[in-house]
Amino acid sequence: MMMRMRRTTYAAILMCGVSMLVARALSQITIVLPHEGSVSAFSNQAIVGQSIPNMPVRLEVNGVTVDSGEVRLDGVFEFLGVPCPRGPVTLKTTVRMKNGNEYSAERNMHIFGDPSSIAVDLESDEIQANGNSMLKGNATVFDRWKVKIQSGYFVTINAESLKVVEEDADNNTPGHQLKLVDGKVPFTLQSTDYVGPITLWLSTNSITTKVPLFAITPSVPFMLVGSANGTLKNLSTTGETTGLSPSEDFNAGLQKQGRVAATARGNVFGNYLLTLSLDTDRKLQERIFRDLDPNSLYSMYGDNSIVTYDVQSTSPLYAKLEKNQSYVMYGDFNTQLTKNEFSAYNRSFTGGKLHLQNADASLDMFGTMTNRKVVQEEIRGMGISGYYYLRQNNVVTGSEKIRIEVRNRFRSEIVISVKEKARYSDYEIDYIQGSLYFKQPVPSLDDQNNPVYIVVSYEANSNTPDNLVVGGAGEVTLFDALTLGATTVVENREPKNYVLLGSNASLKLGSAMKLHGEAARSTDVNTKGGAWKIESEFTPAKVFSLRPYYRKVDRAFVNATQSGSGREVGTTKYGTTLLLEPLSGTVVSGDFYNQTQEQGSFATDIRSLSGTVQQSLWSGGDIAVKVEDVKYDGENPEAPSQNLKTHSTLLSSKMRTSIVEGLSTTAEYEHNLEKGEKEVRPDAVGIGLEYLVTKEVSLYAQQKFLEGQGQLTTVGVNTKVNEGTSVYGRYEIGNTISGERNAATIGLKNTLKIVDELTANFLYEKTKNLSKRLAEARTDDHDAVSLSLEYLPAFPLRASVKGEYNEDANNLRKGFDYGVTYRLFNDFSIVTKGTSYLAESRSQTGYTKQAHYLLGFAFRPVDFNWLNMIAKVEHKVQDNQVVQPTDYYRATIASAHAYVEPLPSFEIGLKYALKNAFETLGGDSFSTLTDFILCRPQYDVTNWLNVAGELRLLRQRGANDMKVGYSGELGVVFVKNTMLSFGYNFQAYKDRDLVEYIYSVQGPYVTVRIKFTEELFGLNALE
Repeated sequence: MMMRMRRTTYAAILMCGVSMLVARALSQITIVLPHEGSVSAFSNQAIVGQSIPNMPVRLEVNGVTVDSGEVRLDGVFEFLGVPCPRGPVTLKTTVRMKNGNEYSAERNMHIFGDPSSIAVDLESDEIQANGNSMLKGNATVFDRWKVKIQSGYFVTINAESLKVVEEDADNNTPGHQLKLVDGKVPFTLQSTDYVGPITLWLSTNSITTKVPLFAITPSVPFMLVGSANGTLKNLSTTGETTGLSPSEDFNAGLQKQGRVAATARGNVFGNYLLTLSLDTDRKLQERIFRDLDPNSLYSMYGDNSIVTYDVQSTSPLYAKLEKNQSYVMYGDFNTQLTKNEFSAYNRSFTGGKLHLQNADASLDMFGTMTNRKVVQEEIRGMGISGYYYLRQNNVVTGSEKIRIEVRNRFRSEIVISVKEKARYSDYEIDYIQGSLYFKQPVPSLDDQNNPVYIVVSYEANSNTPDNLVVGGAGEVTLFDALTLGATTVVENREPKNYVLLGSNASLKLGSAMKLHGEAARSTDVNTKGGAWKIESEFTPAKVFSLRPYYRKVDRAFVNATQSGSGREVGTTKYGTTLLLEPLSGTVVSGDFYNQTQEQGSFATDIRSLSGTVQQSLWSGGDIAVKVEDVKYDGENPEAPSQNLKTHSTLLSSKMRTSIVEGLSTTAEYEHNLEKGEKEVRPDAVGIGLEYLVTKEVSLYAQQKFLEGQGQLTTVGVNTKVNEGTSVYGRYEIGNTISGERNAATIGLKNTLKIVDELTANFLYEKTKNLSKRLAEARTDDHDAVSLSLEYLPAFPLRASVKGEYNEDANNLRKGFDYGVTYRLFNDFSIVTKGTSYLAESRSQTGYTKQAHYLLGFAFRPVDFNWLNMIAKVEHKVQDNQVVQPTDYYRATIASAHAYVEPLPSFEIGLKYALKNAFETLGGDSFSTLTDFILCRPQYDVTNWLNVAGELRLLRQRGANDMKVGYSGELGVVFVKNTMLSFGYNFQAYKDRDLVEYIYSVQGPYVTVRIKFTEELFGLNALE
């Protein structure tokens, strides 16, 4: 019995010992750091653990031994700077006991890889287009293992027609930069007034995600605000007033005047948005649209207010009823029929327009009465900002549409890129002179030697009676594959109408085949002509692509707003392009095109057949070899009255390789293997460099030498910045000027960042004997250089400066610009800008010179409000010594406007303006000195009674005459929002060399003024 008990005790002790040994074995080694499931951005990690002192320990990373060591006396071991691969990582430490047993511990963690995807979470995929709605979102960045990256990156947000509210981390980098913090990038989008589809782009580390949004018609409570006034006056006159305008202000006897002005906006009939404006004093003018002109009135007002025009109309009435992308309206509009090439019709009118659109169909119709004619001009860039002159100087104000087009130098019908330009922010226009001046220089060639054109379309005044112009276009997509469209335009003319008819069709069969066709026909007074084209693309596999085409434009076809209209008339073009990728990195291509153009008594024929092999290199570059046979039969550029028939067989090669990260070089060579009487293109050798400053901005330089002393040198800045990207925040100065106004006043939109506060732009061009290259767009010999700097620091100073030089066979041009905006202190700000331009004629004697300088200031106190003042001084010079008779004009204009409020109930408005002008025309000289004084005090006796007066003096000191006017008025508010005013007005014109007035007009008047809102008419029910 005792024996059995002992055996039982021994068994229990043995089992307990085993359990202790197992427990001890399990705790022989532990990993303290990193923690299980941790994540890190660092590839080198520190591994810290505990084990038995003085025991050997080794470390494995993903099953591979990477290090070993010994446990310290304190039982701690550590491995520092251990390289770990990106992605999931398993760390395993193993300790070896003296008896040979091994014990291990493991930890799993993740090392972030490079960003691979961006996930975007938005509150909604719709936003109201009211300019105030906010849409919150979050962006999350993942690596390729779908693990959320916590930090270390910036996300760039580009929101078409939306504003990003958060502060931009880098104003000098295109887009809006936001920092990734704790795995998220929170952002807020603010709407504008744009209605329609929007694409939100988010990018980081060369990956991009796009998110579709839609800006819907906003929900706006209906509001109407207006005023009406009527005046009855009894005038007596002296002297001669016949012919003075308006007649009701100068004719004797009882006269009456009236005005109604109202604006309304808001939802009606549910979710339709109505915008309405009526002003009986707004007459039809020789202009289209109204925009903020930074050079009119005062350039600075001492605050950050922004002037916008919800109503774009020069007629008394403007009305628009809209829902999402569909609307019907009357007012100023662009026809915007621009989807097609031959039947494009893009003009600016005052009239009626209907636009209907959904996801699959669209319809546009318009009508107007006008006597204007449309003019489209194409001007080659000269490598400088200007001046570029239009052929006509009767441009209707606000009607111009300007874009910069880059066209293929061999095939002019191919538009490589188009950048629409905005008035004031991208260029300035003088409608009287017909001159253009851009903020940035316009190159003659891009970095691939393709020609650059300034395309200007505008309305021009004429003396003909108003005629009816109507038109429309419609398009529908069926089964997501077939698109059909048609266009009709009729301009009522004498003796025969102008008619433009067009049709288009597109067919898409999966990703393997695309077909597009277009046809148009025009009928004019003496001509009828047509234009048509068909294009196709066959891509049955990723490694094969075939693109044949045929197009023909009759010599009699007329469409002034067609892109390249003058250049493409009388052409027949056909050809095909073949692309084949037999191996990864190897591209074999073939190209054939035939071009015939009839111009006057000459016809030009160009035929080209070529084959190219391009191979990617391990260094990130590539090498290409091309053989081309070109035949030319047409005008001889060295003897324009003679015909030249020749051909060349050319061998060309081009290699591009990376030198260091961001810097690449290009070498090219072209040689005539065989040539006729004259080579189509002379032998050439060239070298180029490109340095990638950012993903969107690069510096490039190229030098090319052509046989026969030909030369092409270009150095400049390439930018891929989206033209719609807002950069106005860089120009804003608090309590001084808004970003939009300041950008239009002095901004240049430079994209090359020197340092955080300094940006630059640079362009240099030198071309010589490029006209010897027969079968491509010709470029005149010229030298041009442009350098500009913008200084946009954190303190309240914004400055820009630009210098330019251009020289060609006809002129030597020099230009200089500067602009400075500065807030000296919270109450006082100044702005100054200037432009100087000199063109010395080489083909004639003489020169032309233009200069415009401005200095302005604003005094807008923050701590008190009894005095506010704005003022400016301008100096203008126009000197033309080329034309006969020569013409020189100089003017200095100063003006100041002050508002004084010594008491809360008493205010005085003061204005003074002075103009000193001098002109020499031929041998005759003229000078004038004119000033204007205005003083208007008003005293509010009570909240229903006020007294006001006004004094006006216009003096012409050279002629010693003066116009004078004064009035006094007593106003009584006898009913809410209704005032009855009694007054007396006097105005006269006097030659101060005489005793009597030349004429005078005076008399009492009574005026009723009424203010009203929607409540007065019970229009709240429209909502």
